[in-house]
Formats: sequence, C-alpha cells, structure tokens
Amino acid sequence: MSDPLIGKNAEELKRRITMLIDDSTNNWAKIAFYSDPNVAHILDLVYGRWEQNNRKGLPIDYATIDELRILVHAAEKYKNAGPEVVSRLMFSSEETDIINTSSKKKKKSFIKRLLGL
Repeated sequence: MSDPLIGKNAEELKRRITMLIDDSTNNWAKIAFYSDPNVAHILDLVYGRWEQNNRKGLPIDYATIDELRILVHAAEKYKNAGPEVVSRLMFSSEETDIINTSSKKKKKSFIKRLLGL
C-alpha cells in the first residue's frame, strides 16, 4: 500500500497537522497526540534544533520531512480520539516509565524546555 503523504511538501504536512490537532475542537485528540511517545520524541528533537538556532521561526520549521510524515500519521490516528484512547496512552506511558526511569527525566526536560524554564 502506498503512503498518500509521499510527494507532499513540508508546508502541506504542517498545515495538515495544524488542521487535525491545533485547530481541532476535540481536546482528547490533542491530549492523545501530544501523549504519544513517538510524537513526544520527535517534538523533543525538533525543540532541540529550534533552541540550537536561537529560537528563530517556529519549532515545527525544524522538523524533517520524515518527522512531519510521522506526525501527520499520528494526527490522523488520534483525530477522533476520546477518553479511552488517552487513558490507554497514559497507562502505557506509566508502565514504560517504571521500566525505563530515564524517560521520566527526558519528559521533565522536554516540559521544562517547552515552558521556557
């Protein structure tokens, strides 16, 4: 099966993420998207690049085309999410944290950077 995102440029992918998540009235979709471990990892990388470039532009401008495609796939996956999806993600994340305590430090670091602390 062919990926429908192949051939899309970065601006199209950014618009799709914005439409599906940022502009959505479904707050569960937003929570699910930003709670996804793959999304969190990509955003951590993107924010790191953004900071290395003196915070010029928007953080999303520093995502690679492949990272944008992954983010669009996640946005599509969670666009209709409800509380059950968020609960599943939260419990899954807690289990991972118990196994891998370093991920807690990474999450705290990401949140601190996100908030500018």
